[in-house]
Amino acid sequence: MKIEFKILWFEDAPDWVNSKMPSVQGFVEEHGFGLAKPTLCKKETDFKGNYNDYDLILMDLKLANYDEPGTTIISKIRLLSLTTILFYSQEGERSVRKELSGKDLDGVFCSSRDEVLEKFKKLFLVNIRKVEDVNNLRGVVMAETADLDCLMEEAISRYALTTSSKKESITNGLLTDLSRGLSNRSNKLASFTTKTSLADKELQRTLDLSNKSRLVHKINKSLSGGPVTGFKSTNFETDVIKKRNLLAHVVAKKNKDGEVVLESTMGKLVFSHEEAVRIRKDLSRYRAELVRLADSLKSK
Repeated sequence: MKIEFKILWFEDAPDWVNSKMPSVQGFVEEHGFGLAKPTLCKKETDFKGNYNDYDLILMDLKLANYDEPGTTIISKIRLLSLTTILFYSQEGERSVRKELSGKDLDGVFCSSRDEVLEKFKKLFLVNIRKVEDVNNLRGVVMAETADLDCLMEEAISRYALTTSSKKESITNGLLTDLSRGLSNRSNKLASFTTKTSLADKELQRTLDLSNKSRLVHKINKSLSGGPVTGFKSTNFETDVIKKRNLLAHVVAKKNKDGEVVLESTMGKLVFSHEEAVRIRKDLSRYRAELVRLADSLKSK
């Protein structure tokens, strides 16, 4: 599971689905996940994707203008995917269980239409708890941090195309920062000047994530209309980079209290459900801030 939760919903009453979405989205985001725009299908033939791309499938027992019951669709899905399914009906949970009886369909959970939201919440928590361990979090953080790295490069490259009068001083400050920590690469640095474009791929390859975050911080502060996000490189260092480094390089061990701990000279991280939620929320927040910054630079 990635940091984005994906839902496929078979339902012929889109207004009813839309009425549920604010509560679904709020619950998902409360646990540190983003909610992708749900795929809504009124019948089986409306769906053109891959069932395995979704974290949860919701299915109405009886779809209008569709002669076969939802179990027929579920049977076809089970030939291709084991994605968890929430099966519900206006006629109540007992009616759904009766329809499923003798069908040998695994991974299908039942609900009345009125209780769909509560059943969804329970299944969502079961899904994320199954994958919420320190090793899974390592993978999530590595993948999401790589995406944040790319978003920073995009923002920097877009800023390089603007007419900002501060570009030269920002580039000069960047080269000064690099020279402090990269003395053994002085020949490479010597080839760059304050006239070097921030979009220069050779220059960007010289930057690590910390360099990029400080550069993005300066770009955000330098905008003529004022900062467009609350992005701060010092906070990004604490919230993302230090934790990324611990997860990437340190072996997890249990302390005397049974807590899973990652600790080294780089710092300390005590793994828990609450910490996993905090990390996912931070990653989602920084993604949103970097997208907002990059988008704002399109018009500069």
